[in-house]
Amino acid sequence: MSVALATDGTFASSSIKGCVAESHAKAVQELLQLKDCSTQAFLNFAPGANSRKRSQKQQIAPLAYLSIIIHGKMRLFDGLGDGLQEAKLYLQDPVGCDHGLKYRNPHRLDGLDDDVPLCTELSYREFSSTKVIYHRKEMLAGLDFAEHLSEASNPTALATMLKG
Repeated sequence: MSVALATDGTFASSSIKGCVAESHAKAVQELLQLKDCSTQAFLNFAPGANSRKRSQKQQIAPLAYLSIIIHGKMRLFDGLGDGLQEAKLYLQDPVGCDHGLKYRNPHRLDGLDDDVPLCTELSYREFSSTKVIYHRKEMLAGLDFAEHLSEASNPTALATMLKG
């Protein structure tokens, strides 16, 4: 759902209003005040958000997440990335971007590559398709085996012999 983002850290659409987490409000305010920079804001609802119930003392994960897509000039690339990182915020791949602009992200290794995709060409993962892995032991099970490996011989270019 597309929402309008205000410089006071609030957001709204025709059917919902909210505010940015207090810990992120200053960074969002500074972002909105940048010249040569525009934003698209979306509210993404977590799976099962409508079916969650809680008591007054029980805290649960947020029911919705605010996504802000940032469009700006290349001269903002490093400063924007550094500023967000100082605020402990990190850019993710955009979901729902409808602008046909080159995708550049200072928090990705390929951010300055010559050949980058357009935002509209990115393959998006839907929010609801995120999979959480709870059992890490299963991930490493294939690496465990009882077979004893023999020691490799010393490399011929090595002047000092290794002791085993």
